[in-house]
Amino acid sequence: SSGAYLEFDAHFRLGFVRNPKRFNVALTRAQCLLIVVGDPYVLQDDPIWGEFINYCQENGACAGKQGKNPANALYSTLESLKSSLEERESNNADRVFEESMSRRTLEE
Repeated sequence: SSGAYLEFDAHFRLGFVRNPKRFNVALTRAQCLLIVVGDPYVLQDDPIWGEFINYCQENGACAGKQGKNPANALYSTLESLKSSLEERESNNADRVFEESMSRRTLEE
């Protein structure tokens, strides 16, 4: 799996990543052993696969990469910073507008 295909999957509903029916078929067809090969960081972006990956990790059934995607933490931090900057800019614009309105009132 690759993060590059997530947008494609979401748009066209292709593959196992964004299709609950295919996910169900993939898991229920196995009769005695199920091996999933993929990038858990990519799969965890989907809520259904994310629950499955977390379940496997909690029960010691994963090999390779473990835990949450470190890029997600960075993304969340950047989104938070962006929101803070936008809020500051908005507050600054409101202050400038109020000051200009009070000057007009004083001039009249």
